[in-house]
Amino acid sequence: MFKRCLFATMLVIILTAFSQDDSRKPEVSKTPLSPEQIFVYRAVLADYVKNDPAPSLNIAKRTEPFGSGGFLDDNDDKCIAHFKRQRPTKLLTVHQLSGKVPLSPKMILVDPDRQSALVKQNDPQQLIHRVIDGHDALSDKELGESVTRAFATGLFTFSEVVFDKRHKYALVQYSFWCGSLCGSGELLVLKNRNGKWFVNKRCGGWVS
Repeated sequence: MFKRCLFATMLVIILTAFSQDDSRKPEVSKTPLSPEQIFVYRAVLADYVKNDPAPSLNIAKRTEPFGSGGFLDDNDDKCIAHFKRQRPTKLLTVHQLSGKVPLSPKMILVDPDRQSALVKQNDPQQLIHRVIDGHDALSDKELGESVTRAFATGLFTFSEVVFDKRHKYALVQYSFWCGSLCGSGELLVLKNRNGKWFVNKRCGGWVS
């Protein structure tokens, strides 16, 4: 129990260090994603869209540093108990995703900066502000269409993958952002079973 709590404290410190370094521009790795990293990302996507028969998704073609949007609760020490001080060698190293990550042609790799501009442009909150400030009437159809556009232009972003020393477990974060009050994200633990990765635990998340 002491070791788990100690490691949880250490990981929180690491995540804090990551967030403090967010002002520095991440360095894009010259090394492509490993097959193992690709398998982890594909496992996350499969879990994310498992209840969607025809999933479409705008996936940021560049990862974010692990912990840059960290949300680890103090009670999550059991969730990360399998990790033995594993951490990236460069805190701000990110990767370009390869075309092998998406699960279908409807999952598109996009430039995160350009897509972010589209998200802001289609933010349903703008329509709501227009109604409040201008006292315009808003029909259910207009609101529904606005939300549909927001989800269609939403941006899905992966963090870097952090493996334990034996590469039996992996930590990864994802976020889906579709507006100022539209989005969600999770911190996941994945497990390698007979060469196949799957989501083992959900450590924490957010919804807006």
